[in-house]
Amino acid sequence: MSEETERQGEKTSPGAVTANAGNGQCMSRVVLNAQQLESSSAEELRTAWKSQAVYIDHLETLNKQLEGRLQKAKEVEDRIRQQYAESQHREKVLVRRLAGKEQEVQDYAGGEPLVDCVAGREPPNLNRAEKC
Repeated sequence: MSEETERQGEKTSPGAVTANAGNGQCMSRVVLNAQQLESSSAEELRTAWKSQAVYIDHLETLNKQLEGRLQKAKEVEDRIRQQYAESQHREKVLVRRLAGKEQEVQDYAGGEPLVDCVAGREPPNLNRAEKC
């Protein structure tokens, strides 16, 4: 048994891949070399076949779980990308609005002496040469 490992009544090669089924049961990929195939009885081969089927079922279950997680991660990524695009658009809109407001303030501040002249008021900071 130094070259082979016995697991639940069947024999597997030392290079067998093992996986934990989550229920405490350790599953292994059944790998038989040519000598083992020739020397195994029909019952041993049936047991190995069943063990391999259980292992494959386990891997398929894990694969489905991982695919589900991947799909959820892709959905989250898409949602985050959409939110990012929307926030960038909103930022551009707000920057445009801010620029418009700044321009309004500059126009108002720059046009104030003219408004005072038209209204007949003299701004306090203008001397006689700068009057209308």
